Amino acid sequence: MYTSQASPPILCLYTDGGSDHRCTYGSIQIALISLFLSGNYDMLIAVRTAPHHSWTNPAERIMSILNLGLQNVAIMRNTMSDESKVLFDKADTLDEIRDKANKNSNLEMELRDCIKDFMSKVDPLLTCNDTTQAQLTRHNELVSFMKTHCHERVYSFQIKKCQDVSCNICIPIRLPQTVFDSLHFLPDPVPALDNPDHYTSFQAVYGKQTSEEFHPSLQLKVRLRLGRDSDFVDSPDSIRTKYKIIYPLCQRCQDKGKEFNVRMEVKVNGSNSKRRKTR
Repeated sequence: MYTSQASPPILCLYTDGGSDHRCTYGSIQIALISLFLSGNYDMLIAVRTAPHHSWTNPAERIMSILNLGLQNVAIMRNTMSDESKVLFDKADTLDEIRDKANKNSNLEMELRDCIKDFMSKVDPLLTCNDTTQAQLTRHNELVSFMKTHCHERVYSFQIKKCQDVSCNICIPIRLPQTVFDSLHFLPDPVPALDNPDHYTSFQAVYGKQTSEEFHPSLQLKVRLRLGRDSDFVDSPDSIRTKYKIIYPLCQRCQDKGKEFNVRMEVKVNGSNSKRRKTR
């Protein structure tokens, strides 16, 4: 992308929130950390748009322009072996690339090698098979790096150099020291005190400690719990471990044969399942 000029010291990614951009997936976080290290960025900010109403998101609106502007334009990438190049030319989606990699050991090895050197700086024991959050939490060096360098939210994942002299991962910053010192992680939206229907301005909360307590979906859970808890049926473990969103079911509805409505099957990669009913 920056073959004729130096890459910028700060990289911001704003995506439409597909499964290959979901900031809470361990595999996506590893990919972003690899990008951060390989590009020698002082700071990397990856933000995905909220689901639904995609026509209101700038990341979605720009796609139609890019689809027209990039017609018949070849995107540069690192040179691969002739065999892998032939396979890549025939693969149009990530699923097809993964399928071909599973069938071709050389292609699989080249895909793994492209990030191995960078991730070994963070945790030498980390492998490409470690993609789930449960697997990643067992890597102490990676967990330590994420605690000191990363800022994780439902809709964003941010990484910044630490400038700790004892850190053997970060190299010297590229920005002027005064500019780097003024950089902070993007804050969470905070409702205005004088008007809860609007958020406090960015300038008022930038550089301050915020949390996700005002996240809309978290607020929904709070409102549900403030209802008549005695009327709700506890969902079984078999559903809670399989789906991210479970809609409440009251005892009266269950007595009439109703079932739990669920959404978003828990996956590391791939698209989430559509809304369905399950027992």
